[in-house]
Amino acid sequence: MNSQGKAYEAMAMRWLQAHKIKLIKQNFSCRYGEIDLIAHTKEILLFIEVRYRCHEYFGGAIASISPQKQQRIRLTASLFLKQHPEWESWLCRYDVIAMSHRKIDWIKGAF
Repeated sequence: MNSQGKAYEAMAMRWLQAHKIKLIKQNFSCRYGEIDLIAHTKEILLFIEVRYRCHEYFGGAIASISPQKQQRIRLTASLFLKQHPEWESWLCRYDVIAMSHRKIDWIKGAF
C-alpha cells in the first residue's frame, strides 16, 4: 500500500474511533485478499473497506468496489473468523468508508 492509502486509512480509523468504534485489526490479509479495517461496536463485528476518490466521476468511491472485490472481502472475513473464534458468534457487517476531498461517508451494510 502506498503512503497516501495509509494516510486515508488512518484518517478513516480516527473518524471511526471518534464514533465509538473500536479497532481490532488493520490490513488483515490472506490469500483471498485484504480487509482494510476490522473493528466492532458493542454488538457488531465490522469488516470495513476504505476507499478514496478525489472525484465523483464514474460513481465515486463506493462504485469502485466491484462484485469480485466484495467476494474477496467476504472470503477474507470468513478466514479471519476461523482464525479468531472469539468473534465467530458476533453479528457481522460489511461497511465502506467512502472518502472524497469534501466528505466522509460511512455506508453501513454496504454489501
